[in-house]
Amino acid sequence: MASILPIGDKWRAQIRRKGHPQITRTFDKKAHAEAWARKTEEELRAGEFSDTRGLGDFTLGVLIERYNREIGLLKPFGDSKRSSLKILNEQLGNIRMNALTSKVVVEFAKTRNAKGAGMVTVSMYLTYLTGVLKVARALWNMPLPSDIVEDAREILNYMGLVGKSKRAYPEFCVRVKL
Repeated sequence: MASILPIGDKWRAQIRRKGHPQITRTFDKKAHAEAWARKTEEELRAGEFSDTRGLGDFTLGVLIERYNREIGLLKPFGDSKRSSLKILNEQLGNIRMNALTSKVVVEFAKTRNAKGAGMVTVSMYLTYLTGVLKVARALWNMPLPSDIVEDAREILNYMGLVGKSKRAYPEFCVRVKL
């Protein structure tokens, strides 16, 4: 059972459960604290709660470097992927994992586009970033949200910054009906 405590003009929700570290969060309204506590307790009971507090200890750069070491050894990367991961590391490597949001990814894509990267290139960066995050979730058990890049991609698609190549196919490549 959660405790809801008044702290000055705010409300603190506190959850203590055997086998889990204490979880505490402060809210402006008591109703918000109660709603958060109910939702979090449900997730704990269902085994679906992922504690993201430790993500602040890691940067995206650390994950990219580990991805290069561990995955790159098993399946060597081509020049394009290696170069893209290097650019991701240079521009987003200092972002703490608890601060990586769709907005950060959208801003990265807008910056790359402003520097001349086309829709396909920006899309490629997002694909490689998705790969790093998937490996971090599945292989390294990091409690990362799965929708960061997908949400950003949806917005970027709407903005016309990602998409498929618009290059026309040569006539001899057109499928002929027999």
